[in-house]
Amino acid sequence: MMEQMELACGFNHVGIPVNDMDRTIAFYEKLDLHKVMDKVCNGTRFVFMQNGTMLIEFFENHQADGVTGSVNHFCMNTPDVEAAYDLLKDQVIMVSNGIEFLPFWEHGTKYFIFEGPDKEHIELCQNL
Repeated sequence: MMEQMELACGFNHVGIPVNDMDRTIAFYEKLDLHKVMDKVCNGTRFVFMQNGTMLIEFFENHQADGVTGSVNHFCMNTPDVEAAYDLLKDQVIMVSNGIEFLPFWEHGTKYFIFEGPDKEHIELCQNL
């Protein structure tokens, strides 16, 4: 009998679009979150802020709708992003066009995004 693959192995972050990154950083610093990454990638500014194990990704796309529930996605760690993608690609509605890469953290991160049952975006990532 084949052992089931562990798809998700812990929470990674929540992604929130923002209209004014500097205002957002100042607000969350008041809540004792500290900036752990600030990077521009593909023309978008990404800032990760952390307090303990809580990690929030803010991305300045100037499209935050300003209403309750405007979280863009939540992300879980996966031990093997390629195997997870192969397992899920025919079972869910993919948002990503294959496995994507961003030069975040020390060695980058591989990830893909798919839809949940109510069209919520779910990201599985593997930090390299």
